[in-house]
Formats: sequence, C-alpha cells, structure tokens
Amino acid sequence: MKTRQDILLLIESDPACAAMIRKLLAGGKRSYRLEWKPQLLGGVEYLKKASVSAVLLNPDLSDSRGRESLDRIQKLNPHVPIVILLDRLDENLVTRLLRRGAQDYILKDELNTDILVRTIRHARERKKAQEALRKSEQRCRRIRRNLEETVEKKAAQLRKAENLASIGRMVSTLAHEIRNPLQTITMAADNLRKVAKDDREAIALVEEIGYGANLLALLVNDLLVYSRQIDLQYSSQPIRAVIEQPLKKLTDDASHVTVRSEIENPDRQIRVDLPKIQLALENLLRNAIESMPTGGILSIGCRFRKRKNEEFVKITITDTGVGMNQEQLSQLDEPFLSTKPLGTGLGFPTAKKIIEAHKGSLKVDSRPGKGTAVQILLPLSAHKI
Repeated sequence: MKTRQDILLLIESDPACAAMIRKLLAGGKRSYRLEWKPQLLGGVEYLKKASVSAVLLNPDLSDSRGRESLDRIQKLNPHVPIVILLDRLDENLVTRLLRRGAQDYILKDELNTDILVRTIRHARERKKAQEALRKSEQRCRRIRRNLEETVEKKAAQLRKAENLASIGRMVSTLAHEIRNPLQTITMAADNLRKVAKDDREAIALVEEIGYGANLLALLVNDLLVYSRQIDLQYSSQPIRAVIEQPLKKLTDDASHVTVRSEIENPDRQIRVDLPKIQLALENLLRNAIESMPTGGILSIGCRFRKRKNEEFVKITITDTGVGMNQEQLSQLDEPFLSTKPLGTGLGFPTAKKIIEAHKGSLKVDSRPGKGTAVQILLPLSAHKI
C-alpha cells in the first residue's frame, strides 16, 4: 500500500540550500515531498493550486523581503504552518515574524535531519493548537453574544410583562368606569337618532356621537385584550366561520373597497378560540381598509399547508393602500403608536398577541404606495403545553 507523502513547500533563492534540505529530508523517518520555488511569486502560485503540510520560507528573496513575504503567504493560506529559514540570526526580525504568525525559525548553518524534521513537526502541532484555540475563542465569543442577546431579550420581555401587569390592573378598573357612561351615551344617541327623524344636521351630529362611542368601546376592548394574559377556549370551527364573519362585519360599511375572497376547502375544521381569532382578523382587516381611504382592493385568501409533519392554515390579507416604510414596519409591535389620526396603536399588537397565543405566526410585508401583505400561519390542531 502506497503511503501518502506530506508536501513541504520550500521558498528559497539558493539552489544549494534547496538541495541540502532535500537530502536531509530523504534521510528522515517521515516521508516528505519537497516542492522548491526560488521566488515568492512561484510559491504563491503553487499554494493557489495545491495543499501543503508546511512552508519553509526564506524572507529575504529577490521579489520580496522580510515581513511582506510572510504576509503574502498568510493572506493566501492563513492555516498553513510557516517556518522561517535564516542565513544568520536577526533577533528583531525573528521576533517580528513570530508575532505576525510564523510558527518557528531555523538557522541554515545549524541544519541537520533531526532539527529540520522536529522543527517542522513542532510547527505543525503549534499551528494546529493555534487554530483550535482560535476556533474555541470564536465559539466563546458567539456563545457570549448569544447569551447577551438572550439576557437582553428576556429582560425586555420581563419589563414588558411588568408594564402589561400594571396596565392590566389599571385597565380593569378604568374599563368598568368607562363602560357604564359609554353605554348611556350609546343609548342616548340611539334615542336622538329616532327623535331627529328627517333633520339631516341633527342626524349627522348623532352619527358623530355614535362613531366616537364605538371608537371608545373598541379602545377599551383592545386595552383589555392586550393587557391581560390570553386564556384560550379552543373549539373546532370550519375555516369559513373563522374568516367570513369578520370580513362581512368590516366590509359592509366599506363600499369604496373592492373585496376579493378565496378560501380553499371552506368547511375544513381548525381548532381556535373563535371570538379571539376573529378579533385578530378584524383588527388586521380594519387596518387594511383604513389604508385605502379613497378606494382600493382588499384580498383575503386561505390555503392549507404541511410543514414538518404538522398541518397549518395560511391566511393572507393584502391591500392596495398607502403601504408602510421600513421605520413604520419596525414600529408595528409598539402599542399606542399609530400613524392614523384616530388610531389607538393597539390593533396590530393585539392581533399578533392572539395569533401567537394560538402558536401561530404573523408576517408583514409592505412598501410605500404599493400596499401591504399580511401572512398568518395557524396550526390546525391546538397545541398542548
């Protein structure tokens, strides 16, 4: 069986030195194949096409000198061990080259087979240890970065949870205090509407009162949902029931918008908390409609998909509205932050919270002037935790 030879690249301008090294290697127990190049350029070209076990480098060459010779070899192949070959000892040069990555050095007048073979072996072992240390340091830095990111993320989640707990306590109290007078306002508006009859000006004022009351009711409801922990009550529902009711509710009063709906296998069952998932869809549909104040196309689609042995339903909501820039997209998760004059900034965060409580995901793609596309993925079966 033929033994594989390790290739040793010698970059040395002196032919006599090259012949001596070839002879010394032939007398050793370890089998090396020597490749000799009298100039750095030849050595560089050889390294581009061949893998070598080590490089013996005379830094004082006709086409390169000192540190430049070492740097060019390392730039081309940073993993190859390099032994410096010197005519005479220059401690300053040796120190500089070792600091820049050379593994060892040999003086020509001290060369013999034992020193040559041992130095090459030690250089290879040292380079291997340095590479292992470098990889270990990189791995440690990655672990540290990941830990720092995880700690910061968990700290942010904790701060958010603490804030939500405070908001939840406050909202529960306020909701009760607001809903009673709000109900009185709504009932009074209904009575005024009956009294006003054909008085258009009065009816318009009553409609404004009713609109404001409805907006306030939505705000209270969104606050309650967003600030509390979501407890889901799962039931099996046809996907048609999940989508069509909120779609009809939001589009009945949006005659300026063209609605396109395509539901695959509408009677197929999915396990969800129906009121909550419909609230999430209402919020997303409302955002889409409000982004098209002068008209446009609202499309909602539904497809069933399988991923890693688990079945999902994919719901897409797209509009041809004003769209959002990258800054606005990055702020979608922020509660109470809205670009709409009467927006609460809770619609999207609430929808996302409900969908994620269902172990689903929500993805948004948008461009200014091109509209927005929302993609919802929901598992068909409820997850057991």
